[in-house]
Formats: sequence, structure tokens, C-alpha cells
Amino acid sequence: MLLKFDVGGIEVFYSKELDGGGTGFGMLYPSIIKNNIGYSETCLEAFSGPGFIGFSLLASGLCKNIILDDINKNVEKYIKKP
Repeated sequence: MLLKFDVGGIEVFYSKELDGGGTGFGMLYPSIIKNNIGYSETCLEAFSGPGFIGFSLLASGLCKNIILDDINKNVEKYIKKP
């Protein structure tokens, strides 16, 4: 079943089994990054799943580009969804 989660105006598509908690704790990252690191041209989210954390950093203006990386190839169809 296709699910959709809004991250600051960015729609992140995923399936229930791909949500490792990013819809909850992942939304804490922008304030942590802003207070401790600041802006970066590119952010990498390793073990990204559908990219909740990466997209939250992008939506918060903390980076211009994101790289999402996950060994699970099933996330690819959600990340590339138009």
C-alpha cells in the first residue's frame, strides 16, 4: 500500500515496512543540524529508507541537494515516484 508523508511541503512516498521511525524522530533532525552544523550544499542520508530525514533537511533549507543511500532496493521505486 502506497503511503504519503508531507515533509515541509515535500511529499515522501513509502510503504509501511519502510518506515523505521523517520516520520517521528526524523523530524527532529533539522533543529539538531541547524544548531550544531548549519547549512551544507549537499546532505547524505545513509540507511535512508524513503528519505524522511534527508527530505526534512532539504525542506528546512539546510541543504540544496540530498543523497539518499539504502541497501534495500525497494525504496528506489518510492524515491523516484514523480
